[in-house]
Amino acid sequence: MHLKKKDILFYITYTVILIFLLFHFQDLFLLFKTFISLLMPFWIGIIIAFIANVLLTIVENKWLKKWKSKKKRGVSIFLTFFLFLVFLSFLFVLILPQLGETVQIFTDNLPTYIETVEDKLDSFGISKKDIEKITTSLDDFKSEVVDYAKDNKNELFEFGMGLATNFIGAFTNVVFGFVFSIYLLFQKEKLKKQGSLLLKAYFPIKVQTFLVHLLTVTKQTFTNFISGQCTEAFLIGFLCFLGMLILQIPYAPSISVLIGVTSLIPVFGAFFGTFIGAFLILMVSPMKTIIFVVFILILQQIEGNFIYPKVVGKSVGLPSLWVMIAVTIGASLYGIIGILLSVPLSSICYTLFREFTLNRLEHKKKK
Repeated sequence: MHLKKKDILFYITYTVILIFLLFHFQDLFLLFKTFISLLMPFWIGIIIAFIANVLLTIVENKWLKKWKSKKKRGVSIFLTFFLFLVFLSFLFVLILPQLGETVQIFTDNLPTYIETVEDKLDSFGISKKDIEKITTSLDDFKSEVVDYAKDNKNELFEFGMGLATNFIGAFTNVVFGFVFSIYLLFQKEKLKKQGSLLLKAYFPIKVQTFLVHLLTVTKQTFTNFISGQCTEAFLIGFLCFLGMLILQIPYAPSISVLIGVTSLIPVFGAFFGTFIGAFLILMVSPMKTIIFVVFILILQQIEGNFIYPKVVGKSVGLPSLWVMIAVTIGASLYGIIGILLSVPLSSICYTLFREFTLNRLEHKKKK
């Protein structure tokens, strides 16, 4: 087979680039992470805008459909974020008072709990002298911790400053991201037109078509993911409420809302809500706490293996198996952010690869 000079040049260039990538993969990966970190406020803003746009579309096109005014977009954005803040406030009002009440109960009944523990230890043949030895060991350990803190106060101060700096940096990124998201929502039609003009000016038609299709798939996937995630959170919260009522577990309404909200973090989120819920119930009935934890573990298995892959996987067009694989890989790479983004990003790749494969098969059939 005779190759043209153009083809030979292409293969040589492709090979050189591939070799370069293989030998400098770690450096390029670090460069990529630095690039992501520098633009973190903008990524946060884009994510907030994507999420808010789902509710904004409902507010603007349904609730304020008949209202014709230049202030419509501004009012719609205000209502969108106002509703979100109302929901957060409702959540805090529902959870925090009960959490404070539980801490108060724990503080008031602490002597009783200590006596109960001592009686239980005594029933197992552990005398009060043995308990005193354990208490003395704990006091010695506390003294060692205090001494260590005194001897290493400079290192601990630097560690604390590092944590404070990271917190301030994260908070600043969220604030700037929030401001940027409002700008995106205000100017989304204008930005869409500007992006279209840039594509037409600098890219050939095939690339334009691909990029437009990629953006369309991305938007649709993230929209479906958010709606599917909210549906899944509602279902898990409702099932939790129903199960807690049947099992007569206290704090059913507030804990069910908490479980539903934390379930917005895919697959693993409800465990955080379970920890807080178990602490609330523990102060009322330790036995009910065990029943609650077992119930949530069973519910979590049902949610992780059936509800989440079916509801969210179906909404983003991703098979159940790939949902589980995507979440696992995302969690191992980037923690909570990886969990949140793994499913929609995997769905985009899956959709594009499926279309490419079907087009290839169709092309071979024609030959």
